[in-house]
Amino acid sequence: MTIEFLAKAKENLKIAEIAFTENCYNACANRSYYSMFQAAVAALESIRITPKTDIIEHGWLQATFARELIHRRKIYTGFENHLLQAQEIRNLADYSKMPVNERKASRILRWAREYVDAVRKELKDL
Repeated sequence: MTIEFLAKAKENLKIAEIAFTENCYNACANRSYYSMFQAAVAALESIRITPKTDIIEHGWLQATFARELIHRRKIYTGFENHLLQAQEIRNLADYSKMPVNERKASRILRWAREYVDAVRKELKDL
């Protein structure tokens, strides 16, 4: 399943980039967050950590990724709060009257690129 989630991450990143170039900042934020989410799932699966349920909870993923891959194994240092902050921007895009502006969309897209690229490199481009 690692390969499948990494493929989903790459696909969502591609759509986020298209959305950004088309000034669709809410869609960019949504797809950027999910590219990060799916890259984090792939990274955890690569070390045989999976959730106990079929549904992957956002809080579980964020906490487990930080604990296992940032703090314990020190693989993705520098990404400590990116998933949580990206979810906050995604929540704004999806659930708030307030739209995501270009600056926030640019930030979350940059994080998504960095996340997906780091996981791809770590997993040797599965």
